Amino acid sequence: MQSEYIKSLQAKVNDYTRFSFILICVSVFLYIGVLIPNEDKGSLQINLLMVTTFLFLVLAFYFFRKVISLKREIQNIDS
Repeated sequence: MQSEYIKSLQAKVNDYTRFSFILICVSVFLYIGVLIPNEDKGSLQINLLMVTTFLFLVLAFYFFRKVISLKREIQNIDS
């Protein structure tokens, strides 16, 4: 029972870590889109890219915090 619970927590840790790295990578590409000069981009598009970049970084931070709390829980169960 406890072993299955630890395995599910470890799977969540792996998933959340992957989610956060993917979100960081996508936010980097979106930010590069803001930095590249282009006359066709309006202020709405630039603002949308910046808001999306910020949102993805906040979500990545949330998932990293979740990973830390799950790792602590796994350590407490093992102790």
